[in-house]
Amino acid sequence: MSKIDLESIWDSSTPAWIKMIDSGMKLFRDKIRDPAIIETLGNVKNKKILDIACGEGDSSRLIASQGAIVTGLDISSNMIQAARQRSKNIEYIVGNAHEIPFEKESFDYVVCLSLMNIPDLDKTYNEFYRVLKFGGRLIVNTVHPCFKANPNNYFLPHKNNKTPGLFVNEYFRDEPWISKTTLNQNLHGNQANQDQDIFQTVTFPYTISSYINKLINAGFRLDLINEPKALVSESNSSQELKFWALHAARNLIFGAEKI
Repeated sequence: MSKIDLESIWDSSTPAWIKMIDSGMKLFRDKIRDPAIIETLGNVKNKKILDIACGEGDSSRLIASQGAIVTGLDISSNMIQAARQRSKNIEYIVGNAHEIPFEKESFDYVVCLSLMNIPDLDKTYNEFYRVLKFGGRLIVNTVHPCFKANPNNYFLPHKNNKTPGLFVNEYFRDEPWISKTTLNQNLHGNQANQDQDIFQTVTFPYTISSYINKLINAGFRLDLINEPKALVSESNSSQELKFWALHAARNLIFGAEKI
């Protein structure tokens, strides 16, 4: 694949992405990712936190709600413009995770909740390490690479046609892919129609060993791995959420310290 213009892709996807956030279609964030992130962060009151790939600020607002002093950074100027409009008490900056526009040792925490959308783990981790204070913490989240690889078909019927199965392909893929998603895309991943609101996402396919080994090579001490899941009791209203609560981990979270 030729070089991907990440800024243009996220800029063009901003309106549909905001509609998704505002329509309540962030079920997995609300029920799986966000509670695990809050637990992982712990007490962050008055801590300086850099939120990488913050998008329209949903993650930054979550972190700020815990009393932290948050700066959000994203490559998309449209996303940052939207973030500034939606929260006045958070600083937002357009920037690249490979060249973070801050001095070394500027933050107590670096948080990145969409690491799968950023190219070149080596450069990314090195920049995270640079801007963190010694003893500072890194919290990263990604879609779980074991269960959400190239998303052509996530779900297949089991042979008895009653129990759903999970289809995963191309775990060791080297090239990134661009996915087009609609706001009403259902459990089985229907194709997007031109008349629907569409947003694109770019996924860089890293294996678990890449995530961990490159983090350690950058100088971090890995001290937490979490595969959060929704409570089955909370998933009765969503068949898709119930599936992930019972059958597989949708997210993967790492915690590490700068030493």
